Amino acid sequence: MNARHRAGGTVITANRLPDGRVIFLGPGGWSEDITAATVATDAQELRALEALARQSVAVYEVVDPYPVAVEAGPDGLLPVKLRERRRLLGPSPGAETVERS
Repeated sequence: MNARHRAGGTVITANRLPDGRVIFLGPGGWSEDITAATVATDAQELRALEALARQSVAVYEVVDPYPVAVEAGPDGLLPVKLRERRRLLGPSPGAETVERS
């Protein structure tokens, strides 16, 4: 983990088309691994990442990209908000599934 990851910041997340997987924008493109994400530490860096994400939307790589605040966790980057952690890590053990008819 590099110094930028230890300091926290903001990453860009989206859902990959066509499978809907949660992905993160990194220097090599999109990855399912949050630790491969580029971390913006200021507004200018974040604007640059958002511009790259918009290009991916335009060519139908991803849908609904948005910024997510991250912090250093025991195994690397983790989203700050619980909602985003659940989105990344999946439902809690024992969570009920809802069947739709």
